[in-house]
Amino acid sequence: MSQRIIMRVCVIILCLLPAAAAAQRVECFPYKQFIDRLSKGSGEKPVAVGIDHRGNMVQVVASEKGSFTLFVMVQIDGTSMACPLLWGTGWQKILPKPVGDPASVQSR
Repeated sequence: MSQRIIMRVCVIILCLLPAAAAAQRVECFPYKQFIDRLSKGSGEKPVAVGIDHRGNMVQVVASEKGSFTLFVMVQIDGTSMACPLLWGTGWQKILPKPVGDPASVQSR
């Protein structure tokens, strides 16, 4: 195959990836059950929380071994539901360095 054909195939694939990702369905689970299952199964506990641009709570749970899950919490029919967006390994806590160099961070 020529390089030109390979490049065209790569461009087509890269153009289709966002549409494929958007078509994936996000499953949601009752918040309490979801958190309990992650805690018991992989030792993941809440480590970070924030509010997204729609006003929903976004939370990260992580284990000391480095596994983590990021999810958004939404209300569905009056029930708090956790909708996992991504998960992985290698989570690290980053702490600011002592005052004097605010742009620097250190890993712990």
